[in-house]
Amino acid sequence: MDEPSPLSAISREPERSAILLDVDGVLAPIVAVPHEAAVPPVTQDELRRLAERYALVACISGRAGADARRVVGVDQLVYVGEH
Repeated sequence: MDEPSPLSAISREPERSAILLDVDGVLAPIVAVPHEAAVPPVTQDELRRLAERYALVACISGRAGADARRVVGVDQLVYVGEH
């Protein structure tokens, strides 16, 4: 008996699901100068698509929340920063 994938559960009920993502090294490539980090446009487009479908899409970062928002560049998301 095959168990359903955990991802199948969130795609089946997106209105009851959350997607939590790390910023640096996951959404934004690591760069030599942290202030120059940025999420690529194709990733921003996908984040906007996810935000329209899921109850919550949030970005978690060791950066300040406002700085994480600047790096990601998608206003529809929730940002949680450590600082």
